[in-house]
Amino acid sequence: MEMLPGEREVSSSSDGAVVLTSYRVRLDQGSAFISIFLDQVASCSLGTRSHPVLLVIAAVVWLGSFQFAGERVEAPAFLIGTLVGALIVGLYVMSRTQVIAIASSGETIRIRTRGMTRAACIQFIDDLERARLALVGHRST
Repeated sequence: MEMLPGEREVSSSSDGAVVLTSYRVRLDQGSAFISIFLDQVASCSLGTRSHPVLLVIAAVVWLGSFQFAGERVEAPAFLIGTLVGALIVGLYVMSRTQVIAIASSGETIRIRTRGMTRAACIQFIDDLERARLALVGHRST
């Protein structure tokens, strides 16, 4: 990343995909490249992303197994449907990811925080807020 005049690095991810500088935050993950200047940051959040449609599919599979099994709970159709439904629920749980979302008026950077503790994520958000306040305060004086 080429720095602008007077710009310095504040924080970065271990793989270099996310860089926070004194002027901007930048995500470079191969197919995704987003750069937002700090004075354009509207909000920052820490949350999870998931695919709730997997829970709906699991419920349909499980309820469908009742239809095929009839009144016999020990029927192979019921057991297979229950097992497949449980596997889909497991897939849902494993696919949930924690993300930091940095939004501007035009774009949102979503950073997958795999391997980061909640404290490290909050520290990154604190660093971003401090850098933004320093930039905005520097320009207003």
